[in-house]
Amino acid sequence: MNKINLTKIFKKNKKNRTQELSLEEKIDKLEKELKRQRSLPRLIYKAIINGIFATFGATIVFGLLIIKINRMIEKSEEIPIINKIIEKSELKNLFSNYEQNCQ
Repeated sequence: MNKINLTKIFKKNKKNRTQELSLEEKIDKLEKELKRQRSLPRLIYKAIINGIFATFGATIVFGLLIIKINRMIEKSEEIPIINKIIEKSELKNLFSNYEQNCQ
């Protein structure tokens, strides 16, 4: 906003003279804050932090998904349909090989 337009609007109301200055000061502070928040170094910093936390969150979700699949495979002997699917896809061998490599 243009400050000249604001002062023309507020000069009509002389009783609130102190409020005029405070509003102009607030607008100046908001403009400075917007410039600071939109600066290139700050945007780069925020992008890096967001990327790190997104990667961290995706890793946790992926780990939980693997744990859930592993538990489903372990309990698959109780459910014959899932057992057939696991035998065809050889998922049980994949997890047993992974467990042996980790030990």
